[in-house]
Amino acid sequence: MIAPAVPFPVVVFDLDGTLLQSVPSLTRTLNVQFAEDGIAPLSEAEVGLMVGEGVGLLVARAYGARGIGGGDIHDPGHAARLARFSARYNADPVTDARVYPGAVETLRALKDQGIRLGLCTNKPEAPTLVLIEATGLAPFLDVVVGGDTLPRRKPDPLPLRHVLDHLGATPDQALYVGDSPTDAACAQAAGVTLALLSHGYSRVPVETLGAKRVFDSLPALARWVTDGAGD
Repeated sequence: MIAPAVPFPVVVFDLDGTLLQSVPSLTRTLNVQFAEDGIAPLSEAEVGLMVGEGVGLLVARAYGARGIGGGDIHDPGHAARLARFSARYNADPVTDARVYPGAVETLRALKDQGIRLGLCTNKPEAPTLVLIEATGLAPFLDVVVGGDTLPRRKPDPLPLRHVLDHLGATPDQALYVGDSPTDAACAQAAGVTLALLSHGYSRVPVETLGAKRVFDSLPALARWVTDGAGD
């Protein structure tokens, strides 16, 4: 049963760059591995431009930025580099990760209105579940889909549609909240209204991505939804 008296009975969130500042922890993990390989470290600003399309592309881009593998997931050495990164990151995805200001309060405010909440991220499912538990987000989320939960990930619409199916919602009943071109393409392909946060990791101005609204904070998004989502 979904809430009928609100403009969006279902709201689905991205994770990295939307609810969670994950770049510090990703950068730390990459740089430990780079030190083992004798490679110069990357800055958080550099890594921030590499996230959003799955861990495989993140690792390929990170090594590519240091002249290794050409940023190509098909490079012969990529699988081993990715396996090392994934093992280390999955063992501790929490250190240095933190939620954006107002994230927990935003989910609580929406939940208090009877809105059902989902998470649709390209981060692998295992570290996603650890992170949402550690940061206090998990109790508010009715369904979680990670980048490896299904055969395809964003920008393919399959994971977002899967969340809606699980929540018994149609695309016109839902709002998807993200921060990147990947999120925009996924929402548009699924026929779901899009809202974007400007505090994330987009490589292009979020105002150019076709969102219904762009917000500079999660509390501003929550107020808009609970006030009726008007223009």
